[in-house]
Amino acid sequence: MVLGDFNADQAAADDAVARLQAFLLSRDPGYQRLPADSPTFPVYQPSERIDHVFVPSAWRVVAVTVHPARLSDHLPVIVDLLPAEPAAAVAEPAE
Repeated sequence: MVLGDFNADQAAADDAVARLQAFLLSRDPGYQRLPADSPTFPVYQPSERIDHVFVPSAWRVVAVTVHPARLSDHLPVIVDLLPAEPAAAVAEPAE
């Protein structure tokens, strides 16, 4: 899992967030970038998505909230997670 204030919104293909996401997806095609469409900066009139949480497929996202708390110049991103269900085991045929 990778998260933080990246000061980048993936507007350009050569952006650091786009490169990081491409790298993570090459390792695990199930990676999700959150929040999907909620701006987090600046706190008083959020218009930019520069805070990101990259969640691998080993985790199931239960909820994503951009909280309206004004404790910083960014709104906090809260992601509730549970371990993903393990893949169903393939049963061996009975003999």
